[in-house]
Amino acid sequence: MPAPVGRDERIAELDLLRGAALLGILMANMPLYATPYLYMNMLDAQAWTGIADRWVQQLIHIFIEYKFITLFSFLFGAGFMIFVERAEKKGRKGAALYARRLAILLALGILHGYLIWFGDILTTYALLGLVLLVFRKRKPSTMFGWALGLLLIPSAWIAAHTFLPEIVPWGLPPGPAADAELTRRRIAKE
Repeated sequence: MPAPVGRDERIAELDLLRGAALLGILMANMPLYATPYLYMNMLDAQAWTGIADRWVQQLIHIFIEYKFITLFSFLFGAGFMIFVERAEKKGRKGAALYARRLAILLALGILHGYLIWFGDILTTYALLGLVLLVFRKRKPSTMFGWALGLLLIPSAWIAAHTFLPEIVPWGLPPGPAADAELTRRRIAKE
C-alpha cells in the first residue's frame, strides 16, 4: 500500500508556497466569511457601491484572489508531475494512481461544494487534473500552443466584459469604469 512521502523526500519550498497560496485564498474569501455579502446578492441588495469600494474590490480580485489562485494552480500541476514521476520510478503506473487520486478529490469536492461551501474549487481541480493526464506526454511546442490559446481566450473574454459590458454582459465582475459606464447608459435610457 502506498505511504506518504517522508520528510527527506518533501520539497520544502513547494510546501512553503502551498501555505502562502492557502493563506492568500483565505484572505480573498474573508469578505464572504465576515460579511452578509452572499445574502445581499441573493436579495439583490447593493453593497459597497461607492467608487472607492469598487476600486478596492477590483484590487483584491487582481492582487490577491487571481494571484493566489494562479499560484495554487501552478503548484497543483507541479505536484502532478512530481507524483507521477515518483510513482513511475517505483515501477507503478503513475497516471492510473493519479486518476484514482483525482476521483477521490472529485468526490470530496462534490460533497464539499454541496454540503459545506458553495465556492468549492476541489471539483474544478479534479476535472482539470484529468486534462493534465492528456497533456502529460505531449511535446513542449504542443503544450505551449495550447497554453497560449487557453490564456488568450479568457483574457479576451475578461477584457471584452470589462470594456464592452453591453456586448458581453456576463462573466467576471466588471471593473469600476465599466460599472460607471453601464450606470450612465441605464440612466440615459430611462
